[in-house]
Amino acid sequence: MTREELIDTLTLLKVRRLSSRWVGRMIEEAGSPAAVFGIPYRTLRSWGVQDEAARAVLARNVPAEVLAEADFCEKNGIRAVGFWEDDYPALLKLCTDAPVMLFVRGSVGSMTDRIVLAVVGTRSVTPYGAALTAEIIDALAPYNPVIVSGLAQGVDVAAHRAALKNGLDTVGVLGQGLGTPLYPSDNRDVARQMCSAEGCGVMTEYCHKQAPLPGLFPVRNRIVAGMARATIVVEAKAKAGALITAELASGYQREVFAVPGRTTDLCSAGCNALIRHNKAVMLDCPKTVIEELGLDVLPKSGAASSAQTVAFVEISPQARPVADILSKVEKLHIDELCAQTGLPPFRLSPLLLDMELDGVVESLPGKYYGLTPGARASY
Repeated sequence: MTREELIDTLTLLKVRRLSSRWVGRMIEEAGSPAAVFGIPYRTLRSWGVQDEAARAVLARNVPAEVLAEADFCEKNGIRAVGFWEDDYPALLKLCTDAPVMLFVRGSVGSMTDRIVLAVVGTRSVTPYGAALTAEIIDALAPYNPVIVSGLAQGVDVAAHRAALKNGLDTVGVLGQGLGTPLYPSDNRDVARQMCSAEGCGVMTEYCHKQAPLPGLFPVRNRIVAGMARATIVVEAKAKAGALITAELASGYQREVFAVPGRTTDLCSAGCNALIRHNKAVMLDCPKTVIEELGLDVLPKSGAASSAQTVAFVEISPQARPVADILSKVEKLHIDELCAQTGLPPFRLSPLLLDMELDGVVESLPGKYYGLTPGARASY
């Protein structure tokens, strides 16, 4: 976003009695951060905005700390990305508690049409867990996923290192501002590598002076879970932060995988509990993730190789926007379709069912959808 958009957004977020969720709704309704300040007082009040907050919005008093934040971003090459922009993580936009904006250091790009996977776990990872984290990411590397984690000790940093080794894009989501020394300090070298590698970097929702307080880390876990198609828990104790990420991912209707461990292993107690309570798919080998997410599905080819040998399928006006998107790719996950169409799952699912019955789309393993040969021939 531009400097002006950053200042406007932060000014709104600093208004007392105005939650970040309200700020997001107002920007979405108005069309831009700047346009919010032009919304009439009566309209703001009719939306439920309190009198004090409504008057503060119309006054548009820019705090000095907001200008200082904009200056810091410019000086240090930090991008601010709003939820209305293409560079904002596509799947995170679907989450009702997504942050209004993110501060990004590095060359993290658009994640639309990308397979984003979160890999999380205990800080006190065992040699077995560290080796298995690397093995899983090695196996996933041919599918070019984006690996997301929290840059914490243990499984998190092992996942980032394995991604870098395989030349994959990897993103660390921090529970602190980008102007404070990275916690934990042992991972600063990895963070520097990520910020200098193409397609990698770190991000946070916090302003640059925010220190890494304990309560912020569970909150940032919603970003890790919300960005990803699936969350993989490698090792986790009975009360681990990684279990919060898994619960959040499940609440967002995303896939959760957990690596089983010995019943006597404290570092596997959380994973074993997720599997026992049917809250995660047992990840007994990397192939499980590949099969469950449909990554092994190859583009279909065969008898219908040209438009002349395929019966054309009529596409209804309601189905046309979805078909247009699918015409540009071989297949797309339902979450990515939601992100690109702007339709919530409860509206998109019935439409996809109708399209499947009409012969326009075909359902593929792992909640993927693709056009049928007849529908594709229409393009």
